[in-house]
Amino acid sequence: SVDSPDGIIPATKTSKSILRYSDSGVTAGVIYDAGDYKCVSLGFPIETIEEKSTIDTLFECVFKYFE
Repeated sequence: SVDSPDGIIPATKTSKSILRYSDSGVTAGVIYDAGDYKCVSLGFPIETIEEKSTIDTLFECVFKYFE
């Protein structure tokens, strides 16, 4: 677990919240599409996800976003 995970917010109109912490509703993940490149930012270390199936699903979604 993470003692104090970061909350992050989209900074532009081309960025969007993709994950929220269930206990606080604060944004935990943001995607950004600049046209020439894309970015995914998370407010927590991926290693803190305990279930392998959840990690697999997260990576699958991220990879699809970059396609």
